[in-house]
Amino acid sequence: MLGFARRIWAKQETLEQRLFWMILAISLFLAFGCVVITAAEQVGVFAVVMCAMIFVACVVSGILVHVTSRISLGFFILIVFLSCVSSPLLFFLCGGIKSAMPYFLLSGPFLCGFITNRRAKVAGVIFTLFMGVLVFVVAWVKPEWVVEPASDSIVILDIMLNYVLFGAALFGICSYAVNAYMAEKSQKDKLMKKLEELSRQDDLTGLYNRRYFIQYLEDVVWYNRESFYIVMFDIDGFNQINETYGKVFGDSVICAVGRLVRTSLNEDVGERAIRFSGETFACVLRGDSEISAYTRADQIREKVSNLQWQEYPMLHVTVSGGFISCGVGNSFDRRAISRVVDNLLYTVRLKGVNQLKILTSRDVY
Repeated sequence: MLGFARRIWAKQETLEQRLFWMILAISLFLAFGCVVITAAEQVGVFAVVMCAMIFVACVVSGILVHVTSRISLGFFILIVFLSCVSSPLLFFLCGGIKSAMPYFLLSGPFLCGFITNRRAKVAGVIFTLFMGVLVFVVAWVKPEWVVEPASDSIVILDIMLNYVLFGAALFGICSYAVNAYMAEKSQKDKLMKKLEELSRQDDLTGLYNRRYFIQYLEDVVWYNRESFYIVMFDIDGFNQINETYGKVFGDSVICAVGRLVRTSLNEDVGERAIRFSGETFACVLRGDSEISAYTRADQIREKVSNLQWQEYPMLHVTVSGGFISCGVGNSFDRRAISRVVDNLLYTVRLKGVNQLKILTSRDVY
């Protein structure tokens, strides 16, 4: 039996499904407890049978949900049976408000809260609340219909035991619902974070992409322009590399250059490595002075020229680019950042091979 329950639990994929089976298991426990308590209180065979019928209704709803996979059907069966049959009858048989039966009347509205369909949820809670009020009104108008409990001791015992049962059940259901929600939210947050990372990363190299680059310039660099510098460079003669050695090897060259650039920067201080497009890369550098930042950028160029290729030891890959300060000495404004980057790229391609030029805003307009 335990193995069967574990197999069913393992097949549940959504929070709604898991909540249903959790509530059903607790309802079975409550129903069984009520059978034992009612039998011990000796309030009558019919009352014991009605408690047993709650247990049977839970089993039937579980079987139907297992066969049809319709969670709403299972909740509907439980709600209708509890609100229309078992709870009203037990209320009158067990002493009315002098018993724990008001707890049972609350089970209907409580279960309605777990229905996902909005109309069914609203209709269910209105119906169950109406049935509960109707039971109280009938007991008020026809007090003779309520069976008096055997003694005050039985009343206190009944309320105390059912209070413990229902309190534990509600605690278990609500705790599981909150924990399941938090777990699902955490999983969703991780997924959203992963999607966000993928949306701003280049698929081939893992570097940041052009969209992120422009946004980063606007959101971060612009507010501390004096200490940031932009470097853009192309792999020289990359089309010839593709034609001579193939596109697969060309991709490996792009990846190798990307890894070198990324390891040369420090993201903790706001530096970023970007694959702008194709064989074009960009760097956001941070430095105390233009000279120190340019020196680091030129060192990256030299490192690329020293890369070795095991498959083609005679191949010599170089890059050429342009270096520009983001400081206030350059006249472009925040709205012109995207245009400046595009013009910078165009200017870089006119500057020669295996070299890094220092540019100003006049060069890129």
